[in-house]
Amino acid sequence: ATTPFRDLHDSKQSVWWMQPSPDGKQLVVCGSAGQLQFLAIDRAFAVDRTLNAGSVEIGCVVFSDDMQLIATASDGGLVRIYDQQTLELKQTIETIPGKNVFVVVFLPDSHQFVACGQSNLLSLCDADTGESLRQIETPFDGTIEFMTLSPDRSRLLASGGDGRIVQLNLDDFSVFAQRKVSSRTIPM
Repeated sequence: ATTPFRDLHDSKQSVWWMQPSPDGKQLVVCGSAGQLQFLAIDRAFAVDRTLNAGSVEIGCVVFSDDMQLIATASDGGLVRIYDQQTLELKQTIETIPGKNVFVVVFLPDSHQFVACGQSNLLSLCDADTGESLRQIETPFDGTIEFMTLSPDRSRLLASGGDGRIVQLNLDDFSVFAQRKVSSRTIPM
């Protein structure tokens, strides 16, 4: 029997991120309680599995395209890599030393990922080896708040605390386009 999602969370739990699995069968959620919960999309979000990551707040969780790995972002510059089947911790990788990691994105059809957070640098890492491969300079004046792949999966789209949005080519991480977003209120 599964426990309804609403019964597992109390008022002290905040859900900060949710990510569907590449096969569309699960939704994994994470947040302030340091847990990953795997919910069955086709069974009204019944909880199938839970991973307790200790007291670590988890700000982001993503699947690799092949669904073998799960990566989580957390405080202290750390990204943790788990085996998706067993939930065994495989790697703990320091990506942005001493800073919070906000978002992790696996590169298409790869176990390499990019992490961003309280820095204007992106960190390219290999989830299999645990190696930090490269620190990537960006045009942001401060924190990179969010990133995702473009719909065609050829570019990384990122936004920063400086009000800028940037498209980076995945082959060399060069800037394809950037724009400062206006802070003016748009009438409705």
